[in-house]
Amino acid sequence: MGLAKKEKFNFQNKKGFSLPELMIVIAIIGIMSGVALVSLSGSKEKKEVETAAREVEAAIRETQNGALTGKGVGASPGCYFNFFYDKAAGTFGTDGGCMNVTYKLNNGVAFSGSGSFGFSIPFGDTLGGEIKLEKGATCYMVKASPSGRVENYPCP
Repeated sequence: MGLAKKEKFNFQNKKGFSLPELMIVIAIIGIMSGVALVSLSGSKEKKEVETAAREVEAAIRETQNGALTGKGVGASPGCYFNFFYDKAAGTFGTDGGCMNVTYKLNNGVAFSGSGSFGFSIPFGDTLGGEIKLEKGATCYMVKASPSGRVENYPCP
């Protein structure tokens, strides 16, 4: 019986994996790597557009807060708070004499158009507007509503 066990577990002829087994494993790893790279590239684009939307949202709030507090009004009578965005230049910010600030979009994110909307002094009232930011197939909207709410969200 001792001899039968030795013969049963004799591994002298089997010393590793066969070539087809190794090729299959390498092919599976290659496919998984390709899928991961495609997934990560789309995720990066989404994060870049989302970050730009948050920057635009913050600039709109800055303009709104300037109108609410009357920042710079005493030094510049007749000034106003206007938020602008320019597709060609890739810039956005506040103008109107009370507060002039300009920011630039980064990472290839672009506006779908150009425009502006103002905030009244001292209550920060606005007619509002929607701004669309794009990069490739990814799109985000930034909305300033007449109620004063400013938010960003993925395009529907």
